[in-house]
Amino acid sequence: MATPIKNTPDVRRAGVRTLPPTKHPEGGRKTPPLDKPSFLQRYKQRFFYTLRHPIDGIWGWLSSVRTAIFLITSIALLCFVGIYFVQAPGEVLGDPVAYAAWVQQNALPHYGSLTPVYDWLQFFTIFSSWYFMLLLTVLSLSIIHTEQEIAARLALPSTSPLVKLERLRLSGDEPCAIETCYFSAEEFAGLKQVRLDRVSLFSILEHEYGIQIGHADEEVDATTADAQTARLLEIPVHAAVLRIRQKIFFTTGRPGLYVLGLYRSDRHSLFIRRFR
Repeated sequence: MATPIKNTPDVRRAGVRTLPPTKHPEGGRKTPPLDKPSFLQRYKQRFFYTLRHPIDGIWGWLSSVRTAIFLITSIALLCFVGIYFVQAPGEVLGDPVAYAAWVQQNALPHYGSLTPVYDWLQFFTIFSSWYFMLLLTVLSLSIIHTEQEIAARLALPSTSPLVKLERLRLSGDEPCAIETCYFSAEEFAGLKQVRLDRVSLFSILEHEYGIQIGHADEEVDATTADAQTARLLEIPVHAAVLRIRQKIFFTTGRPGLYVLGLYRSDRHSLFIRRFR
């Protein structure tokens, strides 16, 4: 006997509406803010998630903007340390006897009794130290992972060069969105020299390259604004923003553009029409 199945709503049309500064969705109600988890709770959740899914956890950490900022800041601080402390010349690094003699002649008169401590911390060879090289390696892995992930979304080889195009969208004189577009550097090399402040990117693709946009797959979620995003959108740090990832396909069925958009939550609403 066949079991009847209830028809579920089918999402057929969706879009993002930009709201004027003083207009809010009709019937909208302000809801009390949810209690944010503490730093310790977030750390525990991330730690246990990494234990259960080590590969996803490590890849997620490598692709995080916070990770990149931490790595770049750490490398910059170590560079300042290397500038402050006298560095051993390259010709003595491979010879322990020559290096010890250099430390006695050059480092000991400057740093006195703290010289052995600084030497143990590798402050005199900081640019070839294991921790400096480790930071550089992790940073390069973070960059490579991000580029390879986007190349995979565009069905390109992992070594394909990409062009990153960042645009700040304005509504009047007020910033409302940040859109970052990725595309093949080999296929669309000419786009790097085109001014897009008055011309649509899709219009250029249609008239200059003979390409028609077919459809787009979108992923929509919410996130919080980091310091850079907050500065550009003129909102508080950690304010909620709408994040939309778009994989745009040409009429040939091939993905050609990947767009990451961050939209101010007080200026945009998500409109969805459902059919039964």
